[in-house]
Amino acid sequence: ALQTAVSQAGTDTDLAAKLSWYFSNYQYIDLFGPYRNARNLFLLGKFKSEKNSRVPNAVESFYSLMYSDKTIEELSFNKPLLTRLGILESADQAAAVFNERVRSVQQQMYLVREDMGLFLSQVHFDNGNIGTAGNWLGRISEQKGSERWKPGIQYLWARTHEISGDLDAALKLFKASDSPQFHGELLRSRIIQRVLDSETTKPDSNPAN
Repeated sequence: ALQTAVSQAGTDTDLAAKLSWYFSNYQYIDLFGPYRNARNLFLLGKFKSEKNSRVPNAVESFYSLMYSDKTIEELSFNKPLLTRLGILESADQAAAVFNERVRSVQQQMYLVREDMGLFLSQVHFDNGNIGTAGNWLGRISEQKGSERWKPGIQYLWARTHEISGDLDAALKLFKASDSPQFHGELLRSRIIQRVLDSETTKPDSNPAN
């Protein structure tokens, strides 16, 4: 789809603008192989590995992308990781070219790490680990870089509250939504409000004498 769009962008200003937006905001997902593979596993529902398999599943892949600051900062000295990321230094390659490639990948690693909290939350939520999903969402909601994932974080956190039985907290999050998906969240808030209203109007099963 990208290849087709690039070939047509020269005569389509709207398409060119969309491509510019994509390359500025999301190209790192395509460029960073391990992240792209992890997202593919996630979309395919590969949450568990087959017996005796060394191929990581989606959960393991996401955890492996939670790079520490030290790992990112010392990337140029980490030969095994450089190899996994496809950064190969040849004898005839200028040092400046290699260093620029490393700096580019380091920037991608920071972006990838920012994304991992949301996707780990979603994986745990999809697999019924509601408490773990909620813990991850609490950790990432105030982190740097989480703003671009705010709609997903807010919706998923509301759903964890809803399933856990904290309907008041879920209702508050759904009502605060200003995302493109706010119509759906408005519907969920109305459903929750009806449940809360029905609970307040139930007769007391143990009336005082």
